[in-house]
Amino acid sequence: MNVKTKFNWWIVYILIPLLPFLLGGFIRTCIILTSPNYVFSVCNVIKTLYFSWDAVTLSFSISIIAFVVKNNLLENPLTLPNEDRERDLANNSSKLFWLGFFNLVFFAILLYAHTQYMELNKTDVRNTHVCFSLFAYCICFYTMREVYCIQNNYNLTAKFL
Repeated sequence: MNVKTKFNWWIVYILIPLLPFLLGGFIRTCIILTSPNYVFSVCNVIKTLYFSWDAVTLSFSISIIAFVVKNNLLENPLTLPNEDRERDLANNSSKLFWLGFFNLVFFAILLYAHTQYMELNKTDVRNTHVCFSLFAYCICFYTMREVYCIQNNYNLTAKFL
């Protein structure tokens, strides 16, 4: 049975690429919150959430999402092809490519800043790390909004199995 649905599309093209971010954040949060030395305070909870739900992993996951949705978009046949619709398809495809590329570049920058700050204890990179992380969350939100709009505009579906 070959059933293609939007729900399957969300699982295949959104949930699976986001699994490293979601699982990593959930596991790190659980480990930190259940440690015996953890003291509950607003500051500690914010730090835990900031360092558990890593912008580095999110940026890479969003990059993967943008690239695979771009490929899915190009594989999807247009129901009523015309010049405007084909141009719109090409523009959306290009937009997803550049968003994926931009997220990949941000992944490299964030990984460098994260390594400098966390592993080498260089505290002078802390503000840079925070600024780039917040900007990466904004870019990821924008990318996901674009993916959602493209999925709805082109009625993209997928087979789960």
